[in-house]
Amino acid sequence: MKYEMDLIDAKDEGVAIGVKKGQNQGLGQGIAGTAKALATLKLDDEKIVHKLIEIYHLSYEDAQHYVEQVR
Repeated sequence: MKYEMDLIDAKDEGVAIGVKKGQNQGLGQGIAGTAKALATLKLDDEKIVHKLIEIYHLSYEDAQHYVEQVR
């Protein structure tokens, strides 16, 4: 019985890790999409960085990374 419980716990942990990775990937795609949309509005990079920081509560470096990806 203990063996089965350990397997269930391991499966649940694996599912939780997968869900978290999926959420992070989806969030990253959302941020990149927002950066791309703002870039099409002809905003300068600094304004886009600050808007990403405001919306997603990113660090300056992380926001800058997303802007560099769309340029």
